Amino acid sequence: MSAENSSPALNVEKSIVILLDVAGTTTSNTFLKDTLYSYVTKQAETFLKESWEEQEVKDAVKLIKDDLDQEAAIPLIKELTEKNSDNEGLKKVQGLIYKKGYKSGELKAHVFPDVAPALESWAKSRKIAIYSTGSLESQQLLFTHTTEGDVSAHISKYFDQSSGSKTESASYETISKELEVKPEEILFITDSVDEAKAAKTAGFTSVLITRDGNDALPEEASKNFPVISSFQDVVFDKSVKRKNEEESAPTEVRSNKSRKHK
Repeated sequence: MSAENSSPALNVEKSIVILLDVAGTTTSNTFLKDTLYSYVTKQAETFLKESWEEQEVKDAVKLIKDDLDQEAAIPLIKELTEKNSDNEGLKKVQGLIYKKGYKSGELKAHVFPDVAPALESWAKSRKIAIYSTGSLESQQLLFTHTTEGDVSAHISKYFDQSSGSKTESASYETISKELEVKPEEILFITDSVDEAKAAKTAGFTSVLITRDGNDALPEEASKNFPVISSFQDVVFDKSVKRKNEEESAPTEVRSNKSRKHK
């Protein structure tokens, strides 16, 4: 790593699993708020009226609140969506509504330009997993219906809130066990400092990413974690490591601070 970066040298060559956050990492927060959430608020009433008797809808609504009838569920789902709630039942209902939009072609998921080529490259030698507050089905739909095409074939596993809160270290321990991989062999990329801290506490290698539309990271974040702005900054090539070592700055993650600003 560049000597001007205060983050510790990071060797990601040992990482055999890459765990990715979604919102603000692979996909813009703007897309989630302005497109996905907007779609839910517009479609919630029609969807619930048409699908209320379906068991998966009933189960999801019950997770939002016990004994919630259709009349009360519609405005509540809209309200919680607008508040960006992480309620597990809400996420399941949202996923069911997204499914309708993706299948009809009304929705196409945004991914940043570096995402598709990185997933294709990484998947040749490593496993890629996703960890999001969105339901498992909504995650799969997103990566199947992106603006860059279907990239889901590169993803081996999806995790949602059934694994626990993304800001608690126990959740990452659960993920490590389910993947049957040691924590130190998992690289986690996220835009959230709290998530990065939780994963690091569990033994993961955490990397923060900055993206257009994200809130600025706290100044101290770069002192505790490597910070990148593109998946292209993550390098697993041994030859790159040797070159960096010769320059007395060993790393496989290139910091934003060491890159020239155009």
